[in-house]
Amino acid sequence: QFADKESLVFFKSLMGSGDTTKQDKLIDAEMAFLSAKREHHKGHAAVATQGYDEAYDLAVAAGGANCELALWILDVHGQSDFYDQSYKTAQKYFKQLLSTASDNEQNKEIRLHATVWLARCLQAQTLYDRAITEYLQAQKLAEDLDKGQKESPHVAYVSQKLGQCYGDCAQYSKAIDTLEQVKKILREHNAPAKVQAYNIACLAYCKIKDNRATEALSD
Repeated sequence: QFADKESLVFFKSLMGSGDTTKQDKLIDAEMAFLSAKREHHKGHAAVATQGYDEAYDLAVAAGGANCELALWILDVHGQSDFYDQSYKTAQKYFKQLLSTASDNEQNKEIRLHATVWLARCLQAQTLYDRAITEYLQAQKLAEDLDKGQKESPHVAYVSQKLGQCYGDCAQYSKAIDTLEQVKKILREHNAPAKVQAYNIACLAYCKIKDNRATEALSD
């Protein structure tokens, strides 16, 4: 989490005048980022986009494209566009996040996160085959993140999204098999009741669509 604007202004005032330093640029980037988020929350999409781009450029100038702040800005910008239903634009930012985040131990979770969001963008555009390919790639990343475990919470998270995607494109048998596996993992890991209930609801819907209403009632 980044500090609020008032804290950043105060911190910058302690640094004195002179040439712009890396630390100055990072603070400027954080302030531009916070301002862009506020504009987005107000519904000013164009102004927010300009602010995110400015914040990203400042972050890259200060710490390089692979610095934590630059990656965070790409992620938030992509999610903002996704929730504004600008799926193609959001897709661009998640692709950039994937291509920028170094393929190392530190960035494994970032790469998993970006791959899932890329898949969600494709799914929202009804590009189901491409979305499924990305979700399957995300499953591999999740297993790698959890040292080869095929029944980890990360795998369950990705598999639930994959199951929903199968359901969206009427591949109900695959959706049911996938969501049944998620149901098992969530129970074994004692996941919160809301998370388990949501998965069961998705599973029941797919069973009804697959003419297996009796099974759905048992869920």
